[in-house]
Amino acid sequence: MKNIPNFKDYWHWYVFITLLIITISPIFMMDYLITLDGPNHIYNSATFNRIINGDAYTNSYLELNPQITPNYASFLILSLLLQIFSSTVAVKVFHLFFILAFTLSFAYWNRSKPDKPNLAYLIFPLVFSYLFYSGFYNFVLAIILMFWILNYFEKSNHHNFRKHFSLAFLLILLYFSHSIVFVFTGIALALFVTTHSAIKKVTLTKFILSLCYLIAAALPCVVLAILFMGSRESEIVYLEFSELLKNLFSSKSIIAKGFLAEIGKYFFTFSLVLLTVFVSFKRVSRKLQLSDYLLITALSILLLYFILPDSVGYASVFSVRIEYFFWIFLISWLARQEIKANLLKYGLGSFVIIFTTIQTNGHLAHWMPLNTDTKKVLAANDFINNESSVYPIFTSNTWDHYHISNILGVEKNLFILENTGARQDYFPLKYHEPYEKLLDSLPGLKIANTGQAIDYVIKIGKNPAETERDIIIYDAIRNAGELVYENDLVEVWKNNFSK
Repeated sequence: MKNIPNFKDYWHWYVFITLLIITISPIFMMDYLITLDGPNHIYNSATFNRIINGDAYTNSYLELNPQITPNYASFLILSLLLQIFSSTVAVKVFHLFFILAFTLSFAYWNRSKPDKPNLAYLIFPLVFSYLFYSGFYNFVLAIILMFWILNYFEKSNHHNFRKHFSLAFLLILLYFSHSIVFVFTGIALALFVTTHSAIKKVTLTKFILSLCYLIAAALPCVVLAILFMGSRESEIVYLEFSELLKNLFSSKSIIAKGFLAEIGKYFFTFSLVLLTVFVSFKRVSRKLQLSDYLLITALSILLLYFILPDSVGYASVFSVRIEYFFWIFLISWLARQEIKANLLKYGLGSFVIIFTTIQTNGHLAHWMPLNTDTKKVLAANDFINNESSVYPIFTSNTWDHYHISNILGVEKNLFILENTGARQDYFPLKYHEPYEKLLDSLPGLKIANTGQAIDYVIKIGKNPAETERDIIIYDAIRNAGELVYENDLVEVWKNNFSK
C-alpha cells in the first residue's frame, strides 16, 4: 500500500493538469485564434520566407532590417512553422506551444518534490493576458525564456567561466526576444545575488564581485540596447498617478471578459495579496529564505510601476507590462510557500479551476466571432490576384479587426499596405521606401516617387472612411475601379488602371 500515491499529496498536480486542459481547449474549438497584432506577425513571417526563397515580388518592396532589432522570437518560430504547416495549422501549433511552454516552464522553475504542495497552478489565469490579447508575441515568448534563465541561475550558484558564458548566451537570446523582458530579468538576477549574499553573509568584496560577474554577462546586451535606442528620438509619455492606481486595482494585465469573470478576477487578485500578507506575517520571525528574492523583486517592480513611463516612442503600454511582471513574481513566490491548511489548499485550487473555466468561456465569446470574421476576410482572397498590392481601410467597430487584413498575405503573395512591423524600425523587416507615409502626404492610387500603385482596396467594416487618406483613396478606387466582392464585413475594389 505504501507505493500507492496519496491523493492529498498530489492534489496540486491534478489541479495543474485540469487547468492545462481547460486553457488549451480554445485552440481546438476554432480555426483562427486572432489577437490584435497577431496577423501582422504571421504575415511578416510568411513574407520573410518569401524573401529568403528569393521571391522577386516580395523583394521589390520589403527587405531585412540591417539594424539588429530585439524582436526576433515570434518571427523566427512562426517562419519555421509556416515552412512546415499551412497557416491555419501553424498558428494553432504556435499558440499551443506558447501555452505549454509558458505554464510548464513556470512550474519547472518553481518545482519542488512531486509530493510537496506547490501553487504553480496560480499562473493559469495569466496565460491569456492583455499582452497576449494585444498580440505581443515576442514579449510573452521572452517571459518563457526568463523562467529558464532564472531557473538556471538559481540552480548553479558557483562562479566559473562556463556558467557565465552560458548566462551571457542566454541573455543574448533573451534580448533578441524582447528588450523589456531582458531588463526585468536583469533586475531579478541582481536581487537574487543580493538575497543570496545576505543569507550567506558574504563579504562586501565577494558581493560586489558577484554583481560584476552578472554585469559582465549582461554587458553585450547592454551595448546592443544602447546602440539600438541611441539612434532613435523617442517621445516619452507618463500616465497620471490616478490612472496607474485604477489599472493596478483592476489588474489590467489579466483579461477577464464578462461580469462573472470580472468578479472572479477581483477575487483572484485579492486572494493573492491576502495570501501574501498571511504567509509574510506567519514567517515574520523566521530567517530570510532564498526564494524571498521573488517577493523582493515583485515589490521592487511595483515601485517601478509608479516611476517608469508608459511609452517610449513606438514601445508602449509599459505600465501593463510592469504590472504583469509584478503578478508573475508574486505568484512565483507564493508557489514556493508551504500551505498546510487543507481548507485553504483545496479551496484555492478549486476556486482557480472555477475561475479559469469562467475566464475561458469569456475568451471564447470574444474569439469565436473573430474566427468567423477572419473567414469572411479570407473569402476576399478568391477575388485578389497573386502578386498584387492591397490597401486596407479599417472602418469596423471591432478594434481587433485593425490588422486582420494582414491575414490575406499569409497564403497568397500580397503587398499589404498596412504593416506595423515594416513601417517601424523595431522589427526584422522594413519597407524599401516609407510607402505608408508617402500615402499620408499624397493620398491616391499611385504611391509617389516609388513606381508602386494600389491594385486593390479592401474596406473592413461598413462605416464610412474616417481619415483624409482613406477617404481620398476610397473615392479614387470607386471612380477608377470596380467592386469585385462584398459580404457583410468587407468590400473588395479592383483598380482597373493598374497592372
